[in-house]
Amino acid sequence: PGREGKRVEKLRRQIGKMGLRELFVEVYAYWVELMMERKSHIYSKTVDIWNAYMPARRPFVASGSDDPMPYGRA
Repeated sequence: PGREGKRVEKLRRQIGKMGLRELFVEVYAYWVELMMERKSHIYSKTVDIWNAYMPARRPFVASGSDDPMPYGRA
């Protein structure tokens, strides 16, 4: 309630059409994207929550390299 916009309306239309967990992930992704667009701080717990909801995946590996972080480490 109180939120408007194409993406918000699209999310609202998904109520009852997808599972609660899937809808939660979609809404959470929307808020993370919004924070990034606004150049807001993203706290470590936000990332932890996101990662907890993502299915287990192999780390991205650039082609031609076994190093999952070919551009260096922070």
